[in-house]
Amino acid sequence: MKKILFLMLFISSFCHSQEWIKIDGKDTVGGEWYISSKYLSKRGNIIKIWVKNIPSPNEEFEIRDEKGKSKIYKNHIVKELIEFDCLEERYRLIVQDVKDSKGVAIWNKNYYSDWEYAVPNSTTLKLLYEICERFN
Repeated sequence: MKKILFLMLFISSFCHSQEWIKIDGKDTVGGEWYISSKYLSKRGNIIKIWVKNIPSPNEEFEIRDEKGKSKIYKNHIVKELIEFDCLEERYRLIVQDVKDSKGVAIWNKNYYSDWEYAVPNSTTLKLLYEICERFN
């Protein structure tokens, strides 16, 4: 019975684990960038995928409450679900999830923002090219 329980836990953790591909740091800003090894969906030239950013140690994440009081976090990890349009070189943010270094949630928001064009020579454009080359 213990072996079966262990096997079920092992398989469950394996299925839910996320593998990340590190993006070459050349031409990127804001620390280390990763893309998921698998996309969530693909419709034509549009790829929905998780992107992870581990900012540089000196970068801060600021949250303001409804009264305008702010709290600043360092040593955080940002995961974003983004749709990339490979044909039009544009993207839109769907979900942003920020956790502190201990894995405690700081911020989580659903966006479904409007499409934005990736700025030339930007980290976003580098991510778009990398994702489109790998998965298109």
